[in-house]
Amino acid sequence: LAQALDGNPSAATLIVAFEAAGTYLRCRSPAMPRIVGLLAFLVLAAAAPRSLRRSAHHGLRPGEGAASINRTETVSGAQNLVEAGRKPKIKASRTWEKLLWDGDSGGHRVTRLKCGVTEQVHSASNKWEVCPEECPLFAEHVDDGIHCDFRCVPATVEACTEMNPKEPIPDDYLGYCRTCMVHGCKTCATDGTDTCSECSHGYYLNENGRCRNEFFWVGVAIFLFCLLLVGIVVTWVVSLARRPITNQDALNQALDHRSRSKLRMPRSMTQGRPLWPILTNLMRKSVAGPGIVLDFNFQFAIIAWASLMAISWQILASSVDSELLSLGTHRAESKRQNCIVVAFGYEAQKALMPYKVYFLFVAYAGSFLLAILFSMRQRRIFFDIDEKTSTHKDFCARIWNLPTMDGTELVEQEIKRAVADVVGDTVIGVSVCWDFAEQADVIQSALEKNLSEVEAKEIRARNISLPRESTEALQMPVEQARSDWWVFEKLEGLVFGSDTKEALDDAIVDEPKDTMKPEDYTKVCHDLKTSGQAFVVFQSESSRNAALEKVAEVGLTFRDTKIEMEEAVFEPASVNWANCVPMTFRRKVKLIAGGVSSLVSAMGIWVFCFYAPYAYFIMSFNYSYGQEPGMIANLAFTVVVVMGNGLMYYVCSEISDRVGFQVVDNREVCYMLLYSFACMTNVLLDMVVTYYMAYWMMVGVDMRTYHGTPLAEVDTFTERFETYAMQRALGQNLMAYSFPSTFLVPFVIEPFVTIFLPFKLMSYIVRSHGNIKPYDAEKFMTPLPMDLSRYADVMLNVMLAALVFYFPGGFTHRMFWALAFSHLVIYICDQYKVLRCIPSCYFASLDVDWWAQWMLSIPCALMLASTVFKMNCMEGHDCVGGYYLIVRCSMVFVAHMVLHTWVLVTWVPTWVKQATALHEQMPYKKCARMHAMSWFATNPVHCLRSQYIYGHSPPCDFCLIGKEHLLRVNPKENFWFKDTEAEVEDYTSANSFTQSIRKSWAGMTEEVREKGMMHWFTMPAETHSIHDVKFYDDTPPVSPGKAHRSLSRSSSEPPSMRQAGQQGQQEETLSRSSSPGSERGRPDTPGRMGRDRRHHTGV
Repeated sequence: LAQALDGNPSAATLIVAFEAAGTYLRCRSPAMPRIVGLLAFLVLAAAAPRSLRRSAHHGLRPGEGAASINRTETVSGAQNLVEAGRKPKIKASRTWEKLLWDGDSGGHRVTRLKCGVTEQVHSASNKWEVCPEECPLFAEHVDDGIHCDFRCVPATVEACTEMNPKEPIPDDYLGYCRTCMVHGCKTCATDGTDTCSECSHGYYLNENGRCRNEFFWVGVAIFLFCLLLVGIVVTWVVSLARRPITNQDALNQALDHRSRSKLRMPRSMTQGRPLWPILTNLMRKSVAGPGIVLDFNFQFAIIAWASLMAISWQILASSVDSELLSLGTHRAESKRQNCIVVAFGYEAQKALMPYKVYFLFVAYAGSFLLAILFSMRQRRIFFDIDEKTSTHKDFCARIWNLPTMDGTELVEQEIKRAVADVVGDTVIGVSVCWDFAEQADVIQSALEKNLSEVEAKEIRARNISLPRESTEALQMPVEQARSDWWVFEKLEGLVFGSDTKEALDDAIVDEPKDTMKPEDYTKVCHDLKTSGQAFVVFQSESSRNAALEKVAEVGLTFRDTKIEMEEAVFEPASVNWANCVPMTFRRKVKLIAGGVSSLVSAMGIWVFCFYAPYAYFIMSFNYSYGQEPGMIANLAFTVVVVMGNGLMYYVCSEISDRVGFQVVDNREVCYMLLYSFACMTNVLLDMVVTYYMAYWMMVGVDMRTYHGTPLAEVDTFTERFETYAMQRALGQNLMAYSFPSTFLVPFVIEPFVTIFLPFKLMSYIVRSHGNIKPYDAEKFMTPLPMDLSRYADVMLNVMLAALVFYFPGGFTHRMFWALAFSHLVIYICDQYKVLRCIPSCYFASLDVDWWAQWMLSIPCALMLASTVFKMNCMEGHDCVGGYYLIVRCSMVFVAHMVLHTWVLVTWVPTWVKQATALHEQMPYKKCARMHAMSWFATNPVHCLRSQYIYGHSPPCDFCLIGKEHLLRVNPKENFWFKDTEAEVEDYTSANSFTQSIRKSWAGMTEEVREKGMMHWFTMPAETHSIHDVKFYDDTPPVSPGKAHRSLSRSSSEPPSMRQAGQQGQQEETLSRSSSPGSERGRPDTPGRMGRDRRHHTGV
């Protein structure tokens, strides 16, 4: 029964039920408890026959195989039931003693142990045995020099002290003579009470014989201070939520902008672009470029791999020995139980080691092969998407080594003529990079002013048509709008400005105040200088390729300077235009040194401020007789891990932003590698501290090796690490560290911290501050941008899971099932995040995924090193000790890293090559009509020069996320994009999420019904062909008001626009020769200015 209880939760419920029934029926009939017990045994035997087949506590006799585990001694009656299993907790021993009472013998306990007889326990001993009633306590005999020698003694202080002076307390409830259980005690009192005579360092002894922490009040003060800060923040948020709404119009406009800035399905002729269905298969649908498709395929591959490892290990256990599923997880909360568990575990692990080594070798080879095949599949997916789609990068070539030129010159036209003289008249235009970092704020202000002028007319009209209550709220007197929380309002005035009457009136005027005149912006353009590189746009992809071949053959010279030209491999939305400046070697060294020092400083803060206090508490704890830190300590450990990972997340993100990458994809690679390095360093530090903590815990309870050597006398690291006691303790700590602290908790908290809380807080701020203009409110409500940091999170979890092979097998399937479950939750959260919570983006590079594929070599190398480690001293293999074993494992680790890297660099590109694009002859005009983020509209200086230097009419409008519909067409300058406002979400509806789920589920079931279930999972990644979209013609919009009118407020387009669109559709009849799987155009991508989008939008 106990065996079933420890391995089957449902069986535990049955046992408790039958035991309660037996206790009740004992009063009615003496025979009824036996009937109930027999019935319980039969039910459990049918429910879990294998778990009752043999005891998991019966060890191997020397020379026996894993399948020949038998008892070496037997007892009769009810004791056989107890010896057939084990109990979960020692504190439940008195309850289970009912099975050891003979109802016909007057209530006396039946046991084979005798008083005063010393017995050495071994692997076949029953750890749940109890002493006779007249001598009910176990006491260790320390004077005979025999390890694991115990005797049953009376429950007196004298009897306990005679056997072991360090354990003078008779505990009849636990059934052992024990030491005092006083936290922080160094030497216990010898009077048989739970008091201390000498406290450990950092504690003092009070009058009650208890140890008190010397820094107790310091901890209380820190706790109260943190509680005060939390209380202030909560009070502030409550005050914001309860304040009168004085700026609802700005909040509505900001919410509409937030909705329009999200990832959208391709635009169509008759309606605004809707959001993607919430159940969209992101492993196939390219909603934000191939980078997101590869990311979700990577996550799914990890889930499948973890499930495969767990299932394989369970199959091995069912075929060989079910002890593989529990080895290392047996509970032991006393010296006697530890002796039995260590003896049994050592013998069982030694007997089962060949099976584990064979499994490890197969798992390593299979994982290595799957990693290479998966890398090939990822590369094929990327090329498949790139071949079937045409984006702005396919028409562009990057040139550099240009001489420095002033803004007074017509640089774009001069470069265009120079390139056309060499490659022919196929150049559309040139987008030049400028050194404008110092003028970024001025340029941004000018671009925002231009966009606000386009929106101004409609916003004013919208304010006029507001309901009477809303208009009155906006014009509410300051005295009525103020709340009782005047302290917070004073502090907020320092950040958001004062809520004066003039500020509230300005809320209706949405145009940002700008004192600069057009001639001032012209002067700004004249003062700028080029940065030495530019992007040349061609009429088609084939003409771009021909130009590259021509330049490579004859060369390109501009102003007596040889110019280099190469293919653009990134999208214009990925360019950080302010960073496109030459960087000196000194500046590079300075940035790198600053980043490394920041990372080291952050890690030091985490170690000394967060981890050190927790480690100090854990190491000062009294672990005698099964004492363990409680729930608060475990919660503190989880908080430490989460805060450490969060701190590294922020620091690595800031370092990557400040390095000054010109392309966002390179920034993502840097961030992923930095974050992975920081987290792996944290994990390594955790493992080192955990090792020493486990070692001191084992020494504190006088733990010994299988052969009786005290663990304190084992000198070398490898010998300590190989002891079963340390293996068991480290495996438990690794499991606790991984799940849920690292695998799950941070990712469950992440949506609340990064999405929900900022959204609600910014909503409260905007609606209660009338001086926040709608244009600024849009920035406050802009969601956080997307990054590819999930690769680093996934790889950290995979590396932690791979470490489980160094420890007993009972943790293996638990670890991998926890990994699979956690990443399934992460996948679901990321699915919702991408489709509903991030601004529009486009990741077009393979670099981040390639580095993630390379990082897969680390868990594979760990598996190979663990195989070598477990093979050491196994029968038929040599035996090395000390640091020679570490060197051997390190050598095979490095060897696999080299092999894995060589295969990725040389073989995989040879096996998977990029084919010719399907749309090489497609003109640039069609691509520009579909994708708003062009090389011209994303370059802030180009937009400014278009208006103030070249005088284009209309000029090149700067493209912002959510405002793509403001772009105006100018065929002469190749500005082709035009669209209406996208549909906006209804944030006031409580059923919007459920309706989205139902709609998506209906669409998915229809697709499965038509094409089959396997089509939804196995088809290649779907892209969106440009030939599947209907475009408007080249006719400019009639007025900004009509072009800006939201479809959410108008059920149909203006007739003039609809007729123009139909006419343009007839003139531009596009062929339907798109590749299989291509359905619609891809969503637009975000423009960037400065280092990163997050520095210009939001708070």
